[in-house]
Amino acid sequence: MPRKNDGLTLIGQHKTYTVQEQVVDTQQNVRAAIDRMTREIRMAGYRKDLLASAGNISGFTDIITPTNNANHVGKSDDQITVIIADKAITYRLQWNDADPGKPVLVRSETKGAGKSSPTMWRIFSSNTP
Repeated sequence: MPRKNDGLTLIGQHKTYTVQEQVVDTQQNVRAAIDRMTREIRMAGYRKDLLASAGNISGFTDIITPTNNANHVGKSDDQITVIIADKAITYRLQWNDADPGKPVLVRSETKGAGKSSPTMWRIFSSNTP
C-alpha cells in the first residue's frame, strides 16, 4: 500500500537525476571543446612557411596570439588565436550583460583572408546549478 510521502520522494529523486544529467552533459561538452582546442594549439605553426611567405594570415603575424581583455563585456574577451597552415583559429571566452556568470566558448576559423565561421560551445548551461 503506497504511503503518503512516496510521491514527494519520487519527485525529489527525479529532480536530482535531472540535475545530475545536466551536469554530466556540461562536463562532456567541456571535455570535447578542450580536447579540440588542445589539439589545435599543439598544431600551431604547422606549415609556418605559409605565414612567412604571406606575411600574415587573416591579419595575424604570430603563430600564437593571446589576447586578454578581461572586461567580460562584448565579443573579444580573453582569446587565443593560433595559425595552422593557412588558417587562423580563434578561441574566445565570451560573456554577455544579461548573464555574466555563464560564459560561452566561441571558436572561429578564418582561412587566408576569407570569411570567419564561428562555432559556439556553451561551457556552463543556464540550467546547471
